[in-house]
Amino acid sequence: AALAVIPAAVARRFALYKQAIIHLFDRQEATEGLLALFKEIAATRKGSGLCAYGCNDITDENEVCRTVLDLTKCYPFIGVLVNVAGVVRDAYPLVGAQNEGMDGEARDALDLSRLARDFSFIMGVNLLGTLLWSRAVLPSMWKNGFGRIVNVASMAGIRGEVGMEIYSMSKAGVIHLT
Repeated sequence: AALAVIPAAVARRFALYKQAIIHLFDRQEATEGLLALFKEIAATRKGSGLCAYGCNDITDENEVCRTVLDLTKCYPFIGVLVNVAGVVRDAYPLVGAQNEGMDGEARDALDLSRLARDFSFIMGVNLLGTLLWSRAVLPSMWKNGFGRIVNVASMAGIRGEVGMEIYSMSKAGVIHLT
């Protein structure tokens, strides 16, 4: 996901301990923010063992497994995984579309199509991506007798948020996965 406040804070904290930082991203705009952060950290922390690594689709099990396999060639021991992915869409799926000028049947079809698309995207990135990455790094952690997985969710997963029902469901799933 695009570099945001929480992922950047996690990267900075790990850099303090001279740990390898592997930031996985799936959109082009994240690349610029990622490189800027690595340059900032590298300038302040020489020899921090930084590593940028791209993953195009965190919801594709084969791609996640290939990425982890490639990573373990450079870093045989994965000790910590921090799942921070989070996307949300501006949608009010329980309220419905407010498209003036459309008849009820066309508006309902548009709502259902958008709802299904948003549901698949949000649940895929926020919940399935967290599950796939956790599952993919566990063998390395078991082999080395140590590992920690930190899943970052949201208060929306506990209380829910009006207009963010799908996001809230996905983060509730992350909480229960944890």
